[in-house]
Amino acid sequence: MALNDSHEQMFRDGLAAMEISLDDNMIDKSLTFLDMLLTRTKKVNLTGIRDPKEAVEKHLLDSLALLPIMERLPATADTNYNGRGNANNQSKGALMDVGTGGGVPGIPLKCARPDIRVSLVEAKAKKVRFLKEAIQKLSLKAVRAYHHFLDPECPVDFLGRYDWIVSRASLPIVDFVRTAILYKKETGSLLLMKGPNVDEELEQAAGQIQRLGLNIDQRIEFQLPFSEAGRTVIILR
Repeated sequence: MALNDSHEQMFRDGLAAMEISLDDNMIDKSLTFLDMLLTRTKKVNLTGIRDPKEAVEKHLLDSLALLPIMERLPATADTNYNGRGNANNQSKGALMDVGTGGGVPGIPLKCARPDIRVSLVEAKAKKVRFLKEAIQKLSLKAVRAYHHFLDPECPVDFLGRYDWIVSRASLPIVDFVRTAILYKKETGSLLLMKGPNVDEELEQAAGQIQRLGLNIDQRIEFQLPFSEAGRTVIILR
């Protein structure tokens, strides 16, 4: 195993510092996922972060910083995530994670919010294979991994189906917005997870954002609890 009790305590301390409350099952699933990710990365390059302490902060805690942001944004119940419209399968919102890589932030968010539907979109087949294995091992429901680029060739049932579409520094803003807008609900939001130096990139994308009828709804800046690394979340609506 890549993780031990000290990493669990670090995770719990970080959650407390960020004022995020998860139950023991959510914490266990999150840590099991991270352990799988770091263990598999020893054989297949799924993430550039190999140090467990760094991974707890920059994969789990960084991802979960979106939780309070998502809770403040509009989301509508989704009763058709498996294509059958069974009311027993109702979710409380739908998230698409674009360029998810090894499953971050989508899988940590799903572990913390089992009531939402999650689609993980990734272009590299080796990463999608890992994602499907992780979904099965963690017994996650209403989550699927897709081997796709985010473009009009994505499955048509993606269109207009998502409350939150997330990109974690995997795409330039200008490329992300022109395709992601196709997949959000009318009331949905695009969430861009960036570092502290985002002004130049945001300025370059300003024309594209305006042409698409989007506005910068919020700009949220914060620091991770241990390294104090700066983070910026841009919300477009």
